[in-house]
Amino acid sequence: MSEIEAASGYWSDIQDAIDLASPGDTVVIPAGTFNFIDVDEVWGYDITGFEMVNVPADINVRGATTSRTSGYDPVTYGRNLNNQVVEWLTKLVVPWAAETEKGVFFKFEGDETADHFNRIWDIAFIGYYNAADDEFQRQKYKISAIFEQYVGEFRIDHCYFENLRGGAVKSQGTTSHGVIDHCHYYLPVWLQWGAAMNQMDVGYAFQVEPVYFNKQPLKGDPLLVYWDADDQNVFGQYTDYSLFIEDCLIDGGCRHVTASNWGGHYVFRHSTIQNGMGFGEIDAHGWSYYVCACPIHGGATVYTNKTNAFVTHMATHGWSEVDALIYWEANKIVGWLGTRGWELYNCLIKDSDTVQSTGGYWATFGRGGHNIHFVNQVGGGGFTSYIYTMYEGDILDTDRDGVMNGAEPYSWVDLTDIVLTDECAMYANQESDDNTTESLPEWYAQYIYPHPLNTDSSPTTRGITRISGGGLNVTISDD
Repeated sequence: MSEIEAASGYWSDIQDAIDLASPGDTVVIPAGTFNFIDVDEVWGYDITGFEMVNVPADINVRGATTSRTSGYDPVTYGRNLNNQVVEWLTKLVVPWAAETEKGVFFKFEGDETADHFNRIWDIAFIGYYNAADDEFQRQKYKISAIFEQYVGEFRIDHCYFENLRGGAVKSQGTTSHGVIDHCHYYLPVWLQWGAAMNQMDVGYAFQVEPVYFNKQPLKGDPLLVYWDADDQNVFGQYTDYSLFIEDCLIDGGCRHVTASNWGGHYVFRHSTIQNGMGFGEIDAHGWSYYVCACPIHGGATVYTNKTNAFVTHMATHGWSEVDALIYWEANKIVGWLGTRGWELYNCLIKDSDTVQSTGGYWATFGRGGHNIHFVNQVGGGGFTSYIYTMYEGDILDTDRDGVMNGAEPYSWVDLTDIVLTDECAMYANQESDDNTTESLPEWYAQYIYPHPLNTDSSPTTRGITRISGGGLNVTISDD
């Protein structure tokens, strides 16, 4: 396994180094603050597409070596303060308001098999921010850092993410699974101003979508779904569709810190969330609906969940309502599946002081999927409740696929070490009482912590060991 050094942190130099790499090699981005894109380039249109750098599933990428913290006592609630980056040396910066509605720094892409591994570490990803462009920021500027699609296993660790309205990491595809650890995500308070939270679309820090559906159903098979109805095969397990997030700090106003759909299972543990929106910091979608492509336009036009939208459109092609409904019933397919499950423990969620008009400040927002909670502390600022549940399938089309029925929210909560402060209540709605057991299942045991990939010498890192050394100054505190 070799290390190949990129000439700089400019996207094209990084891509050149990746193109020279073989499976198991590591591309090293040197120390420095680099414009990742030039100001005369248009991200997502005249270069490579929405992904600036394309990486095969088994190539690793790292920045210059970093120094790490040590000597802190263990904590019960929140991230482990040890082995955190003190300062980053490799900083990739978006220097201006790039002309794009969305974009990705790095896209790792595999071949739908699970026998690949990649790791990315010791890099700071820094988006653009200008206070004078606040309205433009909210409406247009949506760049994220890392996209892992059908890659097999991955580890993303000791990275910094700032001003990335599109989020930090998106994991997509039935074979994508892994761990995100010792990362720091910072989205400053300015993104919280202006519109109502549910209209601002400021993205998610971490997004889990194991069943990839490209929204063009005639061009692929969206029913390629792995859905295990047995909770014992999901909870406390590390599956081919699981994402573990641990030892991380999330600071500031993303729409949700975590969001999942399409059969997702994630474990959020030993991490700290602060200064957030309060609009479900931990979120699990429950959407499920049918889609049907227009037979005139092919896969390019998709109508979701509402039959009348399809009927109305087909009328523009001269179809009768009866003919359109017959076609709909014969050709509609499942377009979206809800979350399979999520686990939350040993976390600290605090300080939601933002004024927003959505009507509630919830630490967790369970719209789909079974879920498990224990040893968490929630409160501070405007938090009014820990758990808010709502079966999202019930507010969409009533004609939904039966597989979704297994994703109706159900919570197991061990109250023994749940700490609620500042008048934060446990439940936000009566539905929580009807869908909650205040103890953990007898069969449940948490998956080993730290995750086997979250170590200095994990055998699946293909011989690459984490290194230490000494950009961005990040204050480490016990708060």
